[in-house]
Amino acid sequence: FGYGGDFGDHINDKQFCLNGILSPDRQAHPALHEIKYLQQAVALVHKGKETSVPHVADSTTLHFCFENRFHQTPWTELQLKCFWSTDCLIHTDSPNHAQNMSQAEFDDKGVVTVEINDSYIHLLRNRNRIWINFRWFYRNRMEWMTHDVDTSFAKDQVELCLPVSSTREDIPQIPADGCLKVQNTKDTVEIWLRRSVDKYFSRSAVINKHTGNLDSFRSKGGEEILSNGMPMKPNFTRAITDNDRGGIDRIKSLMPSWVSCGMSLVGSMLFSYSYWFRWQKHGLDPEFPPEIKCHSLQIVKDTTSSVKLLATCSLISKRRVIFQQNIVYEFHTDGSIKLSTQTIPTADLRKVGSLPRIGYSMCIDEKMNRILYMGRGPIENYADRKEGSDLGVWSASPKEMGYNYIVPSENGNRSDCCWCSLANETGEGIVIVATEVSASFNFSALLHAQDELHRATHTHHLEEREEGPIYLSFDRHQMGIGGDVGWSPCVYKPYLLQPDKEFYSSFWLCPQGSGDDPADLGRRKIRSQT
Repeated sequence: FGYGGDFGDHINDKQFCLNGILSPDRQAHPALHEIKYLQQAVALVHKGKETSVPHVADSTTLHFCFENRFHQTPWTELQLKCFWSTDCLIHTDSPNHAQNMSQAEFDDKGVVTVEINDSYIHLLRNRNRIWINFRWFYRNRMEWMTHDVDTSFAKDQVELCLPVSSTREDIPQIPADGCLKVQNTKDTVEIWLRRSVDKYFSRSAVINKHTGNLDSFRSKGGEEILSNGMPMKPNFTRAITDNDRGGIDRIKSLMPSWVSCGMSLVGSMLFSYSYWFRWQKHGLDPEFPPEIKCHSLQIVKDTTSSVKLLATCSLISKRRVIFQQNIVYEFHTDGSIKLSTQTIPTADLRKVGSLPRIGYSMCIDEKMNRILYMGRGPIENYADRKEGSDLGVWSASPKEMGYNYIVPSENGNRSDCCWCSLANETGEGIVIVATEVSASFNFSALLHAQDELHRATHTHHLEEREEGPIYLSFDRHQMGIGGDVGWSPCVYKPYLLQPDKEFYSSFWLCPQGSGDDPADLGRRKIRSQT
């Protein structure tokens, strides 16, 4: 789409009047789903901080109370349907959910009574996650309703749980079925693995001594997961969003030079400089990301069942150290790696206001385009824009993960993830797993790299791709995206990454074989830590 400045108009406001909740071709902006949820006319009372997750104990009957915010539509003109979802079945989000919804009764005060099936009690006792999903509809058909769209006007989701004393402790662990050995070369440390079914050792992973990066990682079938010779490396930047650019520097750039010069003093008193202005100034530019230098790569532990490496690194930009990192790689005989990271921003970053993200990125082989994840979906969501996204197990392709903003930018994130899997048609691939449920992470898997998105000013600047290398980013810490205004920094304090503290993260990187269930593998890895 064209916008201000594309028509020879020197004074313009670029895409400011073109970035609403619907694009010009009537495609829904991801924020539309959030707005619909936050402004819905029927809502669950006291959901969130005021009440804990409902406990299923002696009774298998639960009561939920809803509030009718309509002024002229009584309860009698509404109907409620519900369905169950778990962390072991793919969440269905087809229009109206007709195939798995059941009618739910409610009284004239909006109180709903739900009976819990024994099968769900069994899953809860095995530490599976269970959600009950509510959808509100009009009882009578409206003129605007069609069969190919979701006609529900309100929704809510509630997670159920059992008291800890009621859950089973005999959780099966992942067996150790092989042995490891280390090969120390001039430039790398190689991890070799022989499983019980193998006659010989095969290379499982390679760590670069100069960068501390993971240069190679193989699936159970020996498929190289990383693509284009690009290693897995720390990632501290993102393709700049419209809100990241909001600040006095942006306002001045849209004005005639004589106006922008005259307002410098007054503007700096009323507005702050944008996050992007500060990130660029301090070396957090997605086109020129910080360079990593590994000072030492120590073999802390070397046994046939476990190998642990410690990489001590510095991240350098504009000849200044802006981060110190300690990265621990712990290798296991099932081929998995436990990746633990301590990140310390230096004093040079104290004035940036907030860091964009602290995580990792890698390029995945294009054949591993079958994405499955346990987190929020089905649309993109972020720390400060996720209330309208449900938790569950979702499937997608890299093309479906993203969204084409008017000006290309950071997109396609999924938050509150416990695990995500990328696999080829035979099931070979990688599973990234949180080390515990409370340490969920963000991830995105797109067909365009971060620097490509950042450079493009229009969607036609990006090559149209149906397939290709997959650019995977995952992180424990990512700044929110804001949205109140577009001319000033607008991310709320709880969603900022303060540069004056240390950050810790931990993940499992697990090779996936053709016979593996990523959901089961993810649950086992999380449970092994509890």
